[in-house]
Amino acid sequence: MDGSRYYAGADGKLYRNGEYEVDSVKYLFGQEGICVEEVRDEAWKQAYIDYFQILYEEYQEYSVIDFDLLNNGMYDLIFVDDDDIPEIYALLSGGPRGSAIILHYSNGVVDEFPAGDANGFMYVERKNVFSYDEGNLTMVDGVRGIIAMIGDGEIIPMVEYSINCKENGDELVYNVNGIEMSEEEFDKDFFKASFGEEEVRGTDGPYKYEQIIDLIRNY
Repeated sequence: MDGSRYYAGADGKLYRNGEYEVDSVKYLFGQEGICVEEVRDEAWKQAYIDYFQILYEEYQEYSVIDFDLLNNGMYDLIFVDDDDIPEIYALLSGGPRGSAIILHYSNGVVDEFPAGDANGFMYVERKNVFSYDEGNLTMVDGVRGIIAMIGDGEIIPMVEYSINCKENGDELVYNVNGIEMSEEEFDKDFFKASFGEEEVRGTDGPYKYEQIIDLIRNY
């Protein structure tokens, strides 16, 4: 064999001269039935770019400060779920959209999810699990957070947690799904159970607004 790939339909005939789907992936086939290349779905690029245009116009209607937040925010391409289309993390540090958001493309639609405060976002690449914090331990309300997955265009919460200061201010109270636990249990059992042994990543968003647009367009 010359290493070329051939595929046939249910009728036993080779796929030729066009695009055919094999195991949910589209491929281009030549005259001789050789699989030439995978056909990548480029629609997500335009969908993200169109979405950013909507954000751009929306932020222009607010204050100069808010508009600067959009332009000078920190953005990144990340892979939360297991497909080949990246999600976009945007750290805006305020404005009409809040501190941080995740954009997710599926079936021609871009969905926007909250991603908590700065430095509170973590995820496991391509395993569809992520978490984010809201609040600060210097605040009376403490830290509230969530571990979740993406499904059917929405966030599906798996675990909700909180970290609060006790009245004396010297100790912390950890609570997971309504169950109080120690710091050791929280760090070891809770996070290990949620994320497994996989590498947990964070992001500070290395790209600015114009850079993330160019990155998407040339991906």
